[in-house]
Amino acid sequence: MLNSGTIKSKVPLGEDAHAAAEGAKDTGIFLAEHHGIIVTSTELLFVVTSDGKVRTHDQDTGNILWIGSLPAGSEGIPAMYEVGGRQFLVVSASSSLNSGGDHRDPSGSLPTTALSRAKAHVSFALPETQH
Repeated sequence: MLNSGTIKSKVPLGEDAHAAAEGAKDTGIFLAEHHGIIVTSTELLFVVTSDGKVRTHDQDTGNILWIGSLPAGSEGIPAMYEVGGRQFLVVSASSSLNSGGDHRDPSGSLPTTALSRAKAHVSFALPETQH
């Protein structure tokens, strides 16, 4: 808990594509500590990472509840907004880092630039809550 300094859970953020291809699980990714997290009033953590995913974690357990795909990685902080009583999450997907932690093509060959990757702001609508 933030107010008491208690750590409720620790989980790796993201998944390294190279390690996963070799069978590794729960690898985390390069510089994951620099990626954005947003917390909702319903105790959900939304985490964006350079592996091109946005994940929803349970605040108490750290368990992943949902994974969404992005056209590129993200190194920013997601934003949450509300329209007509419905919440939306918006994520910048424009990272030139890949899930292996560098600026190379996932095959390990030619360097890529941020211009060669898809860039977008992606919005996700949260499920409507029952009143």
